[in-house]
Amino acid sequence: MAPTWLPPLNSHDQYFILVRISQSKEAAYHESHAANSLFLMNLRVFVEFISDARKNKHPSLNRSFSGLSLDVTNFALVCDDVTSASFAKEKIAETLYSFIPFELNKILCFVNHLKSNDMEEDNSMFALFGEDTGFVDKIWEFFCSMREKMLNEGKNCLPLELIVQKIVTLPDHELQAWNSWYDEKKRCDLNFERDFQEAISRERTEQELIDESTPAVSRGATKSSIENLEVVRLDCSSSRNFCSICQEELLMGSQATKLPCSHMFHGDCVVKWLQENHLCPYCRFSLPKL
Repeated sequence: MAPTWLPPLNSHDQYFILVRISQSKEAAYHESHAANSLFLMNLRVFVEFISDARKNKHPSLNRSFSGLSLDVTNFALVCDDVTSASFAKEKIAETLYSFIPFELNKILCFVNHLKSNDMEEDNSMFALFGEDTGFVDKIWEFFCSMREKMLNEGKNCLPLELIVQKIVTLPDHELQAWNSWYDEKKRCDLNFERDFQEAISRERTEQELIDESTPAVSRGATKSSIENLEVVRLDCSSSRNFCSICQEELLMGSQATKLPCSHMFHGDCVVKWLQENHLCPYCRFSLPKL
């Protein structure tokens, strides 16, 4: 059963996508004088969440939150003089869309041509902020340029790496709450860090992507469920003495807001959180949502 706390990959609108395609440094050409050219492409996919206040360059804002880390597949593409561009691009698109769980738009793409002799990089960059078809065209252009280079050197097999990274910008208070939740879970469960890494390193199911597809603004808890939360006064029997949203102490004798799952937070902190997210910041217990 999938964990309920998987970070949502497509519920926020503020994002851009970085793409890097390069010749892999980990493997060498295969010597051959055959007319066919074989490209072996390893696809890696990442999603990272960053704070919308990161531009202030405060050290605490440099921390991101990982949502996905896939080392997907080795994709083989054989090219020869009769390989049609449409066929090749169809195979590339089929592979990308099968494994990448988000739309390929808002792309900033980096292309690396590694020189075969001294392995120095010759970098070029292009920006695409429209349809994803332009992205596939650029990959195909890269293949064609590398095939010409391979044939000139009398070689026919080239390992490539394609990295696709989605960078999502979150409101600062939301990202801080995510990181606070992660830190607290790690403190309470020695296996959590391993379990979390395993969870974000697997492919998302279609149902998981459907469940998270609702925009963040409509994922908050209902007004009535927030208004009906229990307010308690902390005493010596309280098991937790800090708010995992703001990471500040819950003072003995002060008031705290208690969720149905029994976890407690500063009232202002948890109300602000629940207006945008219907899940408990600590255990991901689900309150009625909008």
